[in-house]
This record gives sequence, structure tokens and C-alpha cells, in this order.
Amino acid sequence: MSSSLSTRSKYWALFSLSLMYFSCLTHAEFIVDGPGHQVTDGRTTISLNGQWKFATDVKNNGVSLGFKNEKFNDKKWDTIDVPGSWSLYDNYANYVGDAWYRRTVNKPSYTDDERVLLRFEAAYYDTDVWFNGHFLGNHKGGYTPFEFDVTELLQQTNTIAVRNDNTYSVGAWYYWGGLTRDVSLIVDSAVRIVRQKFVAEPDLISGQAHIKTEVTIENMSKTDRTVQISGDFSDLNDNRATAVPFTTQFDQSNSIDIPAGQTRSLSLSATLNASQYKLWHFDHPNLYRSNVQISPGNYRVSDRVGIRKIELRGTDFVLNGEKVRLNGYNRVSDDRAHGSVEPLHVIRRDMDRMKAAGANLSRIMHYGQHPALLDYADEKGMLLTVEVPVWGKKADLSIASNAQVYKDIDELLQRDWNHASIFAWSVANEIKSSNDTGRTFVRTMMDYIRNQHDTTRFLTFSTNNDVVPAEASQYTDFVSRNSYQNFEKKSLQSHKSFPNKPVFISEYSPDGFVYPTSRERLNHTTGADGIIKKYQKQPWVMGTSVWAYNDYRSTYRGTSTNGFRGWGLQNAWGDLKNAYFQMQKAMSAVQGLTAVSTDTGTQVTFNAKSLEELPAFALKGYKIVVQGIDKKGQVVGGKVENLQDIIPGSGQYNINIQWHKNGLNLVTERVSLLTPTGYEVDVTRVPVAKPSTPYVRQIIASSNSIRVIFDHVSGANQYELSLIDGNLLDGKLKESTVHVTTKQETFLEISGLKPNQPYTFRLKATNSVGATQSKITTHTLVTKTEMAPIIQAAIPVSNDLMVGFIGGELQTSWDIEVASASDEHIIKRQNTTVKGASRVRGLPTNIKQKVRVRGVNESGDKTVWSQWLYFTIADKNTKPQPPELKGVLAGENAVALVISPHPQAEYYTVKLEGNNHEVIKKLKFSAVDLLLIDGLVDTKIDKISISVTTPTGTSDFAPTSWGQSL
Repeated sequence: MSSSLSTRSKYWALFSLSLMYFSCLTHAEFIVDGPGHQVTDGRTTISLNGQWKFATDVKNNGVSLGFKNEKFNDKKWDTIDVPGSWSLYDNYANYVGDAWYRRTVNKPSYTDDERVLLRFEAAYYDTDVWFNGHFLGNHKGGYTPFEFDVTELLQQTNTIAVRNDNTYSVGAWYYWGGLTRDVSLIVDSAVRIVRQKFVAEPDLISGQAHIKTEVTIENMSKTDRTVQISGDFSDLNDNRATAVPFTTQFDQSNSIDIPAGQTRSLSLSATLNASQYKLWHFDHPNLYRSNVQISPGNYRVSDRVGIRKIELRGTDFVLNGEKVRLNGYNRVSDDRAHGSVEPLHVIRRDMDRMKAAGANLSRIMHYGQHPALLDYADEKGMLLTVEVPVWGKKADLSIASNAQVYKDIDELLQRDWNHASIFAWSVANEIKSSNDTGRTFVRTMMDYIRNQHDTTRFLTFSTNNDVVPAEASQYTDFVSRNSYQNFEKKSLQSHKSFPNKPVFISEYSPDGFVYPTSRERLNHTTGADGIIKKYQKQPWVMGTSVWAYNDYRSTYRGTSTNGFRGWGLQNAWGDLKNAYFQMQKAMSAVQGLTAVSTDTGTQVTFNAKSLEELPAFALKGYKIVVQGIDKKGQVVGGKVENLQDIIPGSGQYNINIQWHKNGLNLVTERVSLLTPTGYEVDVTRVPVAKPSTPYVRQIIASSNSIRVIFDHVSGANQYELSLIDGNLLDGKLKESTVHVTTKQETFLEISGLKPNQPYTFRLKATNSVGATQSKITTHTLVTKTEMAPIIQAAIPVSNDLMVGFIGGELQTSWDIEVASASDEHIIKRQNTTVKGASRVRGLPTNIKQKVRVRGVNESGDKTVWSQWLYFTIADKNTKPQPPELKGVLAGENAVALVISPHPQAEYYTVKLEGNNHEVIKKLKFSAVDLLLIDGLVDTKIDKISISVTTPTGTSDFAPTSWGQSL
């Protein structure tokens, strides 16, 4: 098979590939596997998401004022999004206390044998609910669902009133008040399956797998019922022909009596032989479905199953019989544009990027995660420790008063039990764990989980105390150690105290507890890449988890003047910093990935890490991808090359990847290590020509500085802005030593200049081959005007725009200006006192607009304006634009599409056409720029096209034009 594509003009080449598509796919077949848990029959869900009436209740007198009543007049109230957080709106950005939501809903259709439930997937934190003026109840806890039966209260038009209080605050995470996840009315069968709780245990010797599911059924009716339970175990496509039926255990009948108003449980089981399943692994996350139903009524529930065996053998972490050492990140569950709402595309974006930066094991956060995140961890292969929200030295650890902690455990474990990604539960973070109260708390909570919920997973808690034999880590299955200094010493102390337990570094960072706004900039680097090396020769360290993957909003001590804690590899607006690429390299599964360009291809070299290093595991099904990139940034050649299995410590690998290069005007060869799940986890670039010429988009001048905004260009590793002396020397301009550089930012700034002076400068784009430079430009500084804030983001949210910026420390407010991109017409102006962000509400949709910001100090003096950022707000019925297809690469039984990711992608759909048929493949990715379709044989492909699905819909397939055979 030929290994490259040639181009002519701007069109990609037509190609014919002798490839086979996945055996489970036929013509135009579509993989449609849904969420991990779903009720597939017997339930109707009516979404109540959208616009709700909203008001704050500063005096806490909303009840006495009648906010809960049906006939209360709320016309003067504000209107905000649900799911959402009031903390995202400028008027309420820093509000803490009671607030109210109201809306009406029509009476749904239902039968005498159905009940109508009002369900909240999460609300932060303390929530009271009324329905038609009747108090339904209270729920505390910001991360788990709750529901109320409203059947007897239904009218033709119904009023829902919710009082929500976000006063509760723990640690450094932000109190995003509001109805933060979906709200719905559910028409449910009066006799329903509440949950199934399965255990999937493989026998690694015999190859069999034993599946057991405990099915819990609730009878919400007023009469006793008898139902029959049946079920089976199937593939993700719910293929009934190959499903393995469940049987009841211990001579139980599959019939069960359920008294009115009560629940009962019954166990079902199945045994699979080795040919009927594949193990779940972080590189091979094979999933199946456990389907159960009851009759009469045909109420059916389906949950995903991953079959894996995790063991702790002394200090070793063993997955499916293999000792592994793994790394990951803590991810704070919010961003500044969406708060803690976490739209699907944000969850998938962050998880994609974490996986691409080597995350296979993470202590993910201090509280229950969004179900979509856990689903994605199951699908993409990330082992997680999930934690109960008990944080800090001030936490109430007295057992008698801790009903809320028991409730948090119950709700969290009941909801999240079935996720293959969760391998451990953590009962607390950084509590007082060295005294009697702390030890009793840890022991009691772990006993409660084991006795009431789960004997199949490991239990731990994260400590930042000295881990001595008397500390509460004595009760854990493995030691979880948070560490911010003396890294090796603290790990060694943990090992000496508990020599037969693994140590998991559940948090670490050397970057310090001071947060200047410079840490929010894209040029920020981290020292964490060096710390990981300190654990490499400590074999008792089973894994590490960096604090933190992302910057996050906070009011905790030390937080920046901008309102963020700049720990992250990614800023609070979703942009990657230099630190990300540092950690991607440090957490690579191989060492020293390098490449050399040759006349006939690319020579790639790397070393397999040993079990003394981190991470360390066998690489099975990995590939090397080479992209030949031209000066326009298009992928005009390259290849996908399969790798043999790589065992830890197996030495150096030298691979000569041949591909056609004649006539290709290349600027860079990009080489990456690709996992079986489709993530490029190590990347190196080989410059073969000077980069493209940089383009200066805008120049901003203040009284003492110049800021140059530019576009990144193909082939550049770094950009340099230099001042040039205005005096001629031997007929040439003399270049000054005053210069600044960047890798990630799209602007450079030189300060310390004199006002009312003309300055000449130029911008260079550089790589190891050489540099290209912009035109020489002269600009005159202005008088007595400060430099503009750094505008970071313009993100559409609903019909609004979230603007992100870094303001100066002396600025007390900021002007925001939105204009039409086509005719400069000013659409909206506003001033905000909220630091770092502003929500501009009620903007027009489906037209290109632009936004800029300037600062205002206490005396009213204003800075110059920032540059414009451009955006378009799509309405809910507008299809997104198709993704840009930048190139196609072929390999043995595989094809890879190189794209520009859509910023709101939830998934992509690829259509392959040839031999008078088509195959459609849904690819669940958000933030990758390479989409791999593997396992292709004997299928001629004449055309490839791609579409993207976002929150506003699915695009058309991108048109393709192909001009030459491959």
C-alpha cells in the first residue's frame, strides 16, 4: 500500500484504500450507544431546562413574601438559564445567600399506573422545593440528584418554586449557586426499577467472567405487586442474537412480591466464557451492557459494564494481571464561562486533553462528578478515585452529627456504582487525621461503605499530615498523599509507616501558593514535570495525580486579583498553557521521542520506560503517526504506522517510516505516539524549512508600552518581538537587544518605553531551521494612558457572551463594547465591576460580532482599548459549520483524518463512501485534531466526509474533492 497523499491545487487527492471496516458495522450502520445508565422502556422524561424566573433574597424573607405561592407575581424578576448558576451573571456574580427560581409547567399525560416525579440532577447547595404552593422537601448537597412525587398535586398549569442557598463553602472551590444540572418532570411507572448494581469479575486463569447484578424495584402504587424479572448481558449495540441471559441465584424465583410503598431486591447472574468478552483497560476500554426488565409493564433499564480485575499486591497496583504505574490530574469541576454546569462538550474537551497528556489514573476532585464525565471515563479509559465532599482541618468529623456525610455517601455510591472507571472511594481530603476524632471518622466511614455498599473497590482518603503508623491511613487500602514540598521525603515516610501498602500521590505541585495573574497566562510553565522524576525510583508509588489540570475561580486565601487560582495546565477559559505540553512530555509512556527527516520518510527513535519509571505499562496496539505539514498548515503527506507491543524496559526502538515526499512543500514533520483509544500522547516536531511569515493583526500603544497582536503560523516554535533603533548604521537599521518571546500567546508586549515617541519593531517566527519576519512597523506611543487589559476569551453561552480578561491591579471596573463585525455598528456597551469576566446579555444571533475591553481606575481614568475578539452566537436551531478537514493519512488497515476541532464539539461523524456503499462512524471526541478509523480491510474508499455535533445541532457533511488515487 502506498503511504501518502499527494495534492493538487487546494483539493485533496482521491484515494482508494484496501481496508476493512469494523466487523460490527455494515452499510450506513451507526453506533448509537447511549449514556452509561438509561431507562430504555417505561419512562417519559420532560425537560424543564431553559429560562426560569429568578430573584435574590437578601433578607431571607422570600417565604413570608409568598415567593413559593402559585399566584405570586414574578413578572419583575430576572430570567436566567437552567441548568445554570446565578454566579455567572454580573449582577449576581459575587452573591452568596438565598435565591429563588420559579417557572410553570403544563400537566403531562399519564395513566393510573404511572407516577409523575419532579427531578433535579443537582442544585448547589441547600434547596427547598414547592409545587403549586405545597412544600415538597429539602435537599442538601450540591452534586447528586433528588426527586419528589408530585402526582397528587398536579393541575392543568403547575408552578414550581425553588429556594436555593449557596452559603455552604468548603475549601478553595467556588460556590456556584443555582440549579446546576438538568431539571425534568418524569412520568414513571408506579412499579419501576430503581437501579441495578452489578459486579463483573473475570477469572484471569480460566478466562471466564462472572456477572452479578442486584436489581432493586420500587412499588410506588397503593397496592401490593408481584413482578417477574429477566435480563441479559449484551454488546453495546444491544445485539439480542448474541446476548447472554441472566439467571436467578440460590434457587430464587424470578418472581418477586413488592408491598405497596416499598422496595425489594433480587440478584441475577451470568457466566461468560473467554470468547464472549474482552477486558476493560485504560488503553482498551471494552464495555458491554447489562439489561434488566420487569413485567408486566416491560420496564427496562440498561447499564454499561466493564469487566476488569484490579489488585493491590503489596505495593504494586495490578490491572488485569499486569503491574502498572500510572499518572493523572485533579480536575476542578468548573470553568469561568459555564460555572459548575459543565456542558457535555466542556467535559469531553477536558477529558480528551487529559488523556492526551498521559492521564490514566486520577483522583479527579473532592466531590461527586457529573455522570457524563464518569461515562466518558468509562468509554475512554481513565481510572478514578471519587471522593466524598469532606474537606479540610475545619471539617466536622464527629460521627453523631454527620448525617450529611452518610447521606452524601449513600447518594454518591448508589448513583455511580456501575462505572468501570471508578476503582476506589475516598472518604475525605486533608482532614485532621492524626487525632482520635479523625481516626474514628475515617475508620467508621470506611466500615459504613464496606458494610452497606461496596466490598469490591478500594477505600482511601487524601492526607496532608505526617503519615505515621498511628495516623488514619492505617485503615486504608492504599495511602493517598497530598504533597507540595519535600516530595521524596514524604513519600518515603509513608512507605516506611506502611511498607505493605502502595502510595498514591493524590495531589502534588511545586508551583507555590501565590497566584499572580501571570499564572493565568498561556506562557505559564510548571515545575511538576520535574517532580514526577522524584518518584521514579520509589517503586511503592503506584501513581500520581497533579494538582491541578485547570485554573478555577475561587475566593480562598491567596487567590489572584483576577479571582482565579492559576494552578492549571489550562486556563479558566479552556486555553492550553505551556505547562500542558511540559506535562504531556513528562507523562509520556515512552522516553525521548525524537525524529529525523530523511529523503524517503521519517526516522523515529524512542525508549521504552522501565517499571522504575512513571508511567510504566505495556503498550499494546499503539501507532506512530507522521504528518507532513506545508506552510499553509495543511497536511499534505504522512503515514500511520502500527507498532509492535512494547514491554516496559525493553530498550530503544528505531523505526524507519517511509512515505512519499516528492514535490511536497513541507515546513514541518509532526510525529506523534497514538494510543489505541485515539489520543496523541507524545508529540515531536521536525522543522524542515523556515516557518511561514508572521502576520501582525493589530498594534496597541499606551504611554509606555506596545502590544502586538498576531496570528500563529505554520512551522513556528517561537515568536520574537524586537525593537529596532531608528538610526541608520551603514545604511541598515540597527536592531536593539530589547525583545520578548512567546510560544503560546497570540500577542507580545514591550514595556518601559517613553510616551510620544515613535518606535520601530518587527515580529519574527522561528524554528531550528531559521526565522522569518514581518514587515518593519513604526508606531507612536500615546500620552498618559495605561495599557489595555489582556482580553482572553469571547465564549457564546445561550444568547449571551462571556468575556474573559486580565485587568490591572489598580483598575476597579471595566468597559465592554460589542460591535457588528461587518459595519462597526455598536451593538452594546456595559460597565462591570466583576473581576476577570463579564456576561454580555441579549446579543443578536447568527451574525459575526466583535468585542473589546478597557479598564477604569478609581479616579475614572481609562486605559486604551484591547484588541477585538470575533465571535458568532448561534441560536438553538442553527446548524454549526462543518469542521475543516486539513488532511487524510493512511496506514495499514487504518485511515486518520486531521481536522481543526470545533470549540463546542460533542462528537464527530465520519462517512466513508466507495464501491457503491457507505459506512458511517460516530466518533466520540471533542478536543482532538486527529480522528482515527482503524480495522479496515478490502474496502475501496473513494470519498471521506465529516460532520460535527454541537449543542445547537449537527452540521452538514463537509464537502470533499479528491483528485488522485492513493
